[in-house]
This record gives sequence, structure tokens and C-alpha cells, in this order.
Amino acid sequence: MTNSAEINPSVSGFTSTQLETLLASMHDLVFVLDNRKIFIHCFQSQSSDLLLPPELFIGKGFNEIPFPPATLSALDNAFNMVNATGKTQSLDYSLPFEGGTKWFNCNISSVPPSHNDPGGFIIIARDITDKMHTLLSLQAHEKRLSLLTNNINDLVTLYYPDGRLEYISPSVKSLLGYDPESLIGLDPSALIHPDDDAAIRQHFVPELFPCGKSFTAEYRIWHKNGYWAYFETNRKVIRDDSGRVINVVATCRDISAKKNVEIALRESEERYRSLAESSASIITLADRDGNFLYRNKIALEFEDWHAKQHPATKEQTNTFLTTTIRQVIDSNKGVEEERAIMRNGKRLWFRISVQPVINSAGVPYAALVNAIDITENKQHRELLEQQNTELKEIAFLQSHIIRSPLTNIQSLLSLIDEGDLSEDNKVYFALLKEASQHLDDTVREIVMKASQNRAGR
Repeated sequence: MTNSAEINPSVSGFTSTQLETLLASMHDLVFVLDNRKIFIHCFQSQSSDLLLPPELFIGKGFNEIPFPPATLSALDNAFNMVNATGKTQSLDYSLPFEGGTKWFNCNISSVPPSHNDPGGFIIIARDITDKMHTLLSLQAHEKRLSLLTNNINDLVTLYYPDGRLEYISPSVKSLLGYDPESLIGLDPSALIHPDDDAAIRQHFVPELFPCGKSFTAEYRIWHKNGYWAYFETNRKVIRDDSGRVINVVATCRDISAKKNVEIALRESEERYRSLAESSASIITLADRDGNFLYRNKIALEFEDWHAKQHPATKEQTNTFLTTTIRQVIDSNKGVEEERAIMRNGKRLWFRISVQPVINSAGVPYAALVNAIDITENKQHRELLEQQNTELKEIAFLQSHIIRSPLTNIQSLLSLIDEGDLSEDNKVYFALLKEASQHLDDTVREIVMKASQNRAGR
């Protein structure tokens, strides 16, 4: 396992045989070079490989070995540092082997000169190919993981068991405005809304949470710009082989846009519901089969007027509204009409509007029914119609029955010759003619006003 050169028979108490046995048992390659950097000894274990057979090293200078230029340059720099500082230098280098590459870790130390030895160098090289492959694989994995965590829109965090942050992805800067470095080692619960943090602590205790099971929660977290942002987080516990909690990993997604829409929709729904509940009209929403989707308070008082008396038992009442709702949904066209219903022995009139309700796909799925009580207006109209009838009768009496004898009187007066009358009769005749004309004017005025009132109503 050694070259043909003899080994000093005694090194620190070791015999040459002992020293050779010791070196052969090592997994390293050991080279001894003189002060001119010429190889004088080479020790190779059975588990180690050399770029060249050992005998090709002996007697050759360091620069004569066919190492790759980059490796030669790195080793030469290390030799110079050993000469300059007297300290051992360590470096890693790679060599080509049978179409592949092997990696070595090399320690170069100086051998001080003595009275019978000019000194030199010792190189101990260890094959770290497997370690480097593992390291390179980890580096590639870490690079991919870094690319992933640096470019995803979600927030990835790793917690210590006590809640402090061990890692947080760079996306925290764009999502919440914080620099990642400023949060490492801190407990971020101080940034979570107190109500939400209390709920999370109540339902998620890492020590008690089953391994592999995820915990999902929504919470508000304080943005650096001064407002609450909504997040959905998914947490999992990581345990070691003994079952002890060593980390909690969490992925967090910004759901502020979604929550703001939900809040706006809920507020809008509450406003419209409030308007519907305070309305004096009957307002209902029903599907094609007459099932109630919504009824305001007034509608609940008129359960017997709609298509469903008892929705829970799905019993249908065959009313005009059932058919109307179905027609409106099928045709996607609204209708309006006036209908009367009997309630508590009284006839009530409603002006009913049935309009289609469209879903997000543009397809009618329900009908909105708005019924306004017009009983009082209907009664007023009926009263006006009755009054109009009476006025017509009055006008007829005035224009025909009363004016008929008046017309006769006026006709008779026109036949009288005033020249045949005495002076006294002429006075009476004039008064009679004036009175008949005044009566005629009065009757005409009554008829005209009656006609105007009838037309106005």
C-alpha cells in the first residue's frame, strides 16, 4: 500500500510496520512532499482511490501531476498560505474519475525542518463525494424551495413550539409590509386581532394536536400600513421520532378581497332585508315550485294567499299566484295585476307585481312578488264611480227634466207680441222673460259643473 521508499523506522515511538498499518487503516489518502513539493511518500487505504497509481506520484513535483488547472491553482494557493502562515490550510476540490467526478477535502500542513530533515508538507485528502452529492442535492432542493417560497403569493411560516417565528417567507413584505428579518424570533400573535388570537389559542394547542392533522382558521392581522387584513391559515404540527413537538408549519393566504366582498354582501343583504321587513307591502321570493325562499313579516301574516301554506309538508294551494310565478320564471317576463282576496270576511284588494330573479348565469331561478294593499284606493275609486253615476243622473235631470218645461215657457214667451200688451203687462212680460233666461243660465251652469266634476274624477 506504500511506495518503495522506506519509512522512518521510528516516528514518535511507532515502528515503520505500526505506522504503515495505522495509515492503511485510515480512510484518507496521505501524501508526503519535500520542501520542493515533490512527492516522496503516498499512503492509500483499500477504500480510497487515486487519480493515478501511487507509483506515478513518487518522485514527481506537485505541478507535474495532471490535475485540472483550477484544482492545481487552488492547491498551489494553499501551499503558499502554509508557507506564509505556518498554519494548516483546508480546501475542497474535484477530480474527474471514469466519466464522473469525485470530490475531496484536503488538509495541507507543513513539516518543520530538523537537523537531518529539510522539512516539507503532508497532504491528507478524504473522499467526500457522497457528502458533496448530498450537499449539492440539498442545495438544489433548497434553491427550488427558495424559488417557490420567494415567488408564491401565500405566506409560509415555521414556528418554534413556543410560538416564535423560526422562518417566514419573503412574501410577508408584499402581503403585510413587514421585512422578514424583523419578525424572526418574535411571536406574531401580537399582530393578530385579539378576538381571533384568543379563538386560535383556544382551539389549537400544538402539544395536544394530532400529528398530520391540519388546523384551519380565519383571522385578522395588522398590516404595517395601519389596517386589518384577513388571512386564512392552515397549520400542522411537526414532531420528532419521540413524538415531541419541534415545529409548527403554517401556510397563510390573504383573503381580504373575499372577506370584504362577503362583508359588503352581508351588509347589503341586511339593508335590503331591513327595508323589506319594514315595508308595508307583502314581499316574497319563491321558486318555480312555489317554495318560499324568503318572506317578510307582512307576508307571514298572509300565509293563505300564496302558493304554499305549509312549506315543511310541501302542500300546495292551487292559487292564481302559483301559475303566475311559474309563467314569469319560464318566460323571464314580469307581470302586474290587481287581485282581491277574502280575509276575515272582508275583501282586500292588492296590486301584485311578479318579476323574475336572475342568477349569475343569467337564468331565472325564482320570482319576486311585491303585493301592495290598494283596498282603500279601490274603495275611493268605487265611491268616485258611484258619485260620477249620481252626477250623471243629476246632469240628466237638470239637462232634460228641468229644462224641458223651461224650454216650453221660453217658447210660449216668444209667441207673445209685446205690441199688444198694455204698459203694465209689458213690465210683467219683461220680468217674466228675464226670470226664464236667468233660470236657463243657472241650469246650464249646473250641468256644466257636473260634467267637469265627472271628467275630473
